Amino acid sequence: MTIYYQAISSLSQVDQASIKTIVAESPFSTILQEFPDITRFPGLPRLVKYSTQHHIVTTEGPPVSSRPRRLAPQKLLAAKKEFEEMVSCGTARPSNSPWASPLHMARKGQDGWRPCGDYRAVNARTIPDRYPVHHIAYFSQNLVGSSIFSKIDLVKAYQQIPVHEGDIC
Repeated sequence: MTIYYQAISSLSQVDQASIKTIVAESPFSTILQEFPDITRFPGLPRLVKYSTQHHIVTTEGPPVSSRPRRLAPQKLLAAKKEFEEMVSCGTARPSNSPWASPLHMARKGQDGWRPCGDYRAVNARTIPDRYPVHHIAYFSQNLVGSSIFSKIDLVKAYQQIPVHEGDIC
């Protein structure tokens, strides 16, 4: 326990210059310098540097709209907080679309909630994209002889490709 407190007290004395020195000595520093947005702080607006857009193609017919579900007070507060953060950082915007799906709150760890849309009715009207995934054997062959593995947490990676303007509603 004392080691933990010593680490916390020494971290409070670390200044920005020493953090830059640590990063400069890291074998991943060139990757982090080349792609600084992958480690940006939550809440900062993102810049789109490419022309890729997500298209949503639906079948003919009226928009699908489902009734909202009632949420427990703690889930409602968590959902409002999450959506306010998403609007402030630019990953969401207010909508007046005729399409609507109910919100479901899933348990996130021990003490949080993750908003999830119940898109079953919308998915029934959406023409799916096809992206075939290679067989796992091809992937595992590339790992032979590797000894260093890294996991970089891309900030909400599923929200990094913007939706085409005509498909937003």
